[in-house]
Amino acid sequence: NMLRGEIATDGGSSSFRGSGGISLPLAAVPSIGSGEQVVLGIRPEHLQLSDDQGIPVTVVVVEPTGSEVQLIGRTAGGEEIVANFRERHSFTPGETVRLTAEPGLIHLFHGETGQRFEMRTRQ
Repeated sequence: NMLRGEIATDGGSSSFRGSGGISLPLAAVPSIGSGEQVVLGIRPEHLQLSDDQGIPVTVVVVEPTGSEVQLIGRTAGGEEIVANFRERHSFTPGETVRLTAEPGLIHLFHGETGQRFEMRTRQ
């Protein structure tokens, strides 16, 4: 999953902000400044359901694959997102769910060059 957005910093914390109300906290400070255009990368198996935070996604397709359930959805900004769950969930096309990920599993890339950003721990 690759989502376009920008870095937002507030004091000592940083987050990814994307279209359609997407906001995800970052585990470390990226080696770039606030407002920089980035691409966030997150693997489908690293996404999890959230009650009130994360990425609002409209369910498009639900695919039970035996040991997993695969959800294909769209963000409010029109970006496709795929999530894989080992747990059994009942999703309905058209339903809105929220997805999030552990901040340490999020990767950031430069919005134009695609170069991966190094993340540094907060001091």
